[in-house]
Amino acid sequence: MDVQGVSQDQLYEAEKNREFEAVLIEGISAPTMLRVHFFWDSHGAGNPGGLGNDTVDAAFDRVSHAENETTYREAVSGLQEAFLDDPPAIFLAWGERVRAVSKRFDVPPLEPGRDVLATIRLWNPRERDDERFSDRN
Repeated sequence: MDVQGVSQDQLYEAEKNREFEAVLIEGISAPTMLRVHFFWDSHGAGNPGGLGNDTVDAAFDRVSHAENETTYREAVSGLQEAFLDDPPAIFLAWGERVRAVSKRFDVPPLEPGRDVLATIRLWNPRERDDERFSDRN
């Protein structure tokens, strides 16, 4: 395999025309199913080469049209099964992000494995205390 670094535009064209042996990229898949849908639905804008199959597309349709939490969970489980039956990619590694939050906010305790940004709606500004806060923070 001839490994090449290419621009985003070149990568998009290669994917669209299916002119590649492999693509090594960092993907974003959370915190909702929207990003997964955008990238792996064969008709999605983030999937220019039409990667995927009818089974995965049908599973995405069931997720999109779920009427309640129970049918949503069942649909997501079905989507996972579709990916396991015919994987669209090989995932070599999973990146992690580091987050820093200003001490100017009271932030509730996090559940293990959760991103602090998932709690942003619960943050509260703290009272200004010059002994605790620097002007740079």
